[in-house]
Amino acid sequence: MTRLYFAGLIVVLHATCGAAADPAAARERDRRLLAEAGGRVATVPRQDLIPPLERGFLSPQPHPAVGTLFPKHEGKGLMTVRKDPSNPFLFEWFERHRCMAAIVRPDHYVYGLADSDAALDRQLAAMAQQLS
Repeated sequence: MTRLYFAGLIVVLHATCGAAADPAAARERDRRLLAEAGGRVATVPRQDLIPPLERGFLSPQPHPAVGTLFPKHEGKGLMTVRKDPSNPFLFEWFERHRCMAAIVRPDHYVYGLADSDAALDRQLAAMAQQLS
């Protein structure tokens, strides 16, 4: 692909996304969007934008976080992530969901949550049974 192709793509994206070339028009658009948002721009984590899974390889134990995307984490593959105060972002997620551990699938969706070591053992046993 050439630079000309990318330049054309930028022009098309610019026109389609409503980007304003005129600084006054851009300021007016920003003012209008800010007013529509109640004067405040809220940061929304990516996992809150994507609807949760409702079927498939999920824990049979119901919980609002089951099937949702787990916050970005450095682990890979199927993993058990425990509440850790040294990571304030994840710690807050665990507090909000009232749990001490999450079983996270390789695609970063939450398989299940546990509020105790015994509950985690039950979740892992249920998961093993689903896989067999």
